[in-house]
Amino acid sequence: MKTDDLECEHILGCLYGLKDLDQKCYAYIIQNGGVSNQELSNEFDRDESTTHRAVSRLLDYGLIEENKVTYDSVGYKYV
Repeated sequence: MKTDDLECEHILGCLYGLKDLDQKCYAYIIQNGGVSNQELSNEFDRDESTTHRAVSRLLDYGLIEENKVTYDSVGYKYV
């Protein structure tokens, strides 16, 4: 594989040690803007605790931010 063939997700995985689900969540958040953990759970057919761990890793590395949403029942959205 040539260096030119690497995609952003693979680079993030190498730089931060992100797992496949972490990278999928990151891409989904970037493409869709603010999303809730429940949305991620539904999108990837995973338990909310599993997607929460993926999101926590993204937050720890500063790749996304957590914003509290007060106008609906979701609570937090990730951007």
